[in-house]
Amino acid sequence: MLGKIGKWLGILILLMLLALIVGVATGKTEGERRVPAGLVRNTARYLVMRDSVEIAIDVWLPPTLAAGDKAPTVINSTRYVRAMARGPLARWWQRFERAADLKPDVRAFNDAGYVVVKVDARGSGASTGSRQIEWSPDEVADYGEVVDWIVAQPWSNGRVGGYGVSYEGNTAEVLAATGREAVRAVAPLFGDFDPAVGIA
Repeated sequence: MLGKIGKWLGILILLMLLALIVGVATGKTEGERRVPAGLVRNTARYLVMRDSVEIAIDVWLPPTLAAGDKAPTVINSTRYVRAMARGPLARWWQRFERAADLKPDVRAFNDAGYVVVKVDARGSGASTGSRQIEWSPDEVADYGEVVDWIVAQPWSNGRVGGYGVSYEGNTAEVLAATGREAVRAVAPLFGDFDPAVGIA
């Protein structure tokens, strides 16, 4: 009797391992799927700035973006790492969760028809360069160049906004100071005090 149980238990374990291997090999996260326009929903890339610093960005396209569609874009810039790579087992597990690779802010904007661009600030995350001070002139200039890149994309309708909380709210405010006509709105929440102004 114990021999039969052991045999069936072994077969069950082998089947589970086979399902795991097949799931890891064939499973795609939501970010790896393609939108109707034929583009991969989420791409990570570097943008080369005027001084050769490479700024790391993620681009999340709306799931319904069709060929020829143009969409507005919102930027979220951070110094706290825009994304983390996940291993094969974590990617396989995501298939059983509802779009676990998608953060709630990205989902909300994408579902409303916006492209979301996540940015690692200069000298943080996967971006190169160094951080001398917060919101340095170079960092501000980087955001302007990110806007220029977005406007040049075939999916862009030429309108860009920024959003964020705390440091990311500050970068949304800084985005408005880039002088780019494409920047139409920013939504900063809980930004820091201006360090140049003392507290009375």
